Parts: sequence; C-alpha cells; structure tokens
Amino acid sequence: RARADLIMKVKRSKRVRKALSLYTNVFGFHPPYQVIVDGTFCQATLQHKLHLKELLPEFMGAPVHLFTTKCVSGELELLGDDFLGAKLVSKRFKPRKCKHRKPVLATDCILSLIGEDNASRFCVATQDKELQRALRKVPAVPIIIVNHGALALDKHSFASQKAAT
Repeated sequence: RARADLIMKVKRSKRVRKALSLYTNVFGFHPPYQVIVDGTFCQATLQHKLHLKELLPEFMGAPVHLFTTKCVSGELELLGDDFLGAKLVSKRFKPRKCKHRKPVLATDCILSLIGEDNASRFCVATQDKELQRALRKVPAVPIIIVNHGALALDKHSFASQKAAT
C-alpha cells in the first residue's frame, strides 16, 4: 500500500511539473507562486485534514504566497458557524486588496482580480464549480482543487492552450 501511494505521488508531481512548465515558459509564471484561496477550498482542506501552508509548496515544487480577499472573508462570515473553521484558516493567509468597498460574492471578487488576462499571474485554489468554469475562459489561470483528499492541478483550459499557440 505504501509503495502504491509513493508511485501515485511521484506520478502526480510529474503531472504538476509538466502542467506548471506551460505556465512558466509561455505565460511568465515564476516562484514564489501567488495563490488566491477561496472559502470552498479552505473548507475542503479542513474536511480532508490537509495542511495547506506545508502541502502547497511541496505540491507546486516551489515557494508559494497564499492570499485571500476581504470579500472571501466576508462571505465566510455570512455563511455562519458551518464555515467557522474555513474562516479561521483563511485568516492565516495574506489579505490581497480588491477594489470593492463593500464585500461582493467571492466568485465575483476573484474574477475581478484575475481580469481578462491574469496579468498578475495568480493561481486560484477553489472547489467552486461555477468559479472554475468562469476561470477556464481566461487564459493563463492555473486552478488548484482538492480531489479525493489530495491536491490536484486542473488540466489546461482551452483558452490557455489557444493563447499558448
């Protein structure tokens, strides 16, 4: 069992390195990677007992800066006690300024930070399917998800592949 887990871990890290090489070589991503984390991702990491600050740099193979926004924190606040753990986890991350005076939905906030071309070169960690769908339309946005209790990098979007050629 331990050998099978090690083999899967090696295969996963090769896939991540290969996927990240497109983002570094074509789109100009570089370590330390900037990762915007939303509340759904914090909740998923809690449920699977994943220690994000330790696991993510190992997963990405380079240093990582974790960010959240006041809109994400505000949304977690509104969701109540069910998301208290996720709110506490998100408070450990650096706050990234957004242009919203009053908090908006986390999805809208993250999409506004990414913009039309992800000029700031953010990676986005989310479990929100709607946000993932919207991010796939923007070139050069690596999406990190929790899949079966492990971190995974979503496949390159069609927009990223098209922009790379």
